[in-house]
Order: sequence, then structure tokens, then C-alpha cells
Amino acid sequence: MPTFAADPYPWPYNGDWRPDNTAIIVIDMQTDFCGKGGYVHAMGYDLSLTRAPIEPIRALLEAARAKAPDLDWVQGDLTDPELDFGRAFDVVVMAGNVLIFVPTGSEARVLADAARWLAPTGRLVAGYSLRPGGFGPDEHDDLAARCGLVLEDRWSTWDRRPFGPGDNYAVSVHRRDG
Repeated sequence: MPTFAADPYPWPYNGDWRPDNTAIIVIDMQTDFCGKGGYVHAMGYDLSLTRAPIEPIRALLEAARAKAPDLDWVQGDLTDPELDFGRAFDVVVMAGNVLIFVPTGSEARVLADAARWLAPTGRLVAGYSLRPGGFGPDEHDDLAARCGLVLEDRWSTWDRRPFGPGDNYAVSVHRRDG
């Protein structure tokens, strides 16, 4: 099985990375930066500036599809309950603050969808910054439990430093209960 050298540990998380069990999801067009009601909009800035990359990214996606037609390339919205990949994955990774940048109130939907995409022994790995009064580990664990997931591990960084009170970042690994 292929692994990739990385610091501080090899990737993938469970050492088993195959095209039939792995998805790479890049989500960066966040409501906070590009959407009405997000942070940039609330500050009164012109959204056209932060939305400018959207069309080039669409063109990049089309170019990727043309270059690697044997791979599945999906453009979707994690808050859409109809988003379906047609298969389950051993690991679903939400890096880059996904859970704090989806529209407020949609976190449960996003976690439910992610749980639906997991294989029976799969893991959901999510990392995000902790902000006072914002989405955090307690809410995350509660919403995950509603989806049949239990906390397996939590760190304060992607390099697995122990999580503790006062940390400003959390990386959580949830798995199916049972």
C-alpha cells in the first residue's frame, strides 16, 4: 500500500490509500469570505473581490476533468443533503476550518452528510480554529453523536499534540459507534 513521507508522520492516517477508498475534497470558497452574510460582507466590503477566483476555479476543475477523466471530479456544496459520491470512504477529511466556515446552523447537516459518506469502519477527521462563543469540540461531539459517531481521538494540532484546555485549535477523529 502506498504511503507518502510527511512530517510528523506518514499519510494517510490509516496507512491504506487506494483510489477505491480515498477522496480528496478541497473546499475553500467559504461563506465567510465569498457569501452574503459572511464576515467580508458584514464588514461592508465588495464581495466581487473575494468572489473573483470562482470562475477561474471552475475552469481549473474542467481542465482537471479533461486531464484525468478516469478520476471523479465533483463540485458540490457540503450543506446539500443530495450531495452523493456514489460510494463510501475509509476517511473523510475536513481540513482548513470547514466546520467553522459553513453557514451557521448547517454544521449538523455537514456532519450528517460526512457520516453518510463513511465506510462502516471509516473515520471522520476535522480540524478547525476555536473561537470564543463559536463552534467547538462539545458541539462537534454532540452533533457527531446524533450521526452515530463517537470521538476516537482529539489533538490540538495536525501533528497530534495533546488537546487541552485553552487550546485554540482542535483536530478531532470520530468513528462509527459500535
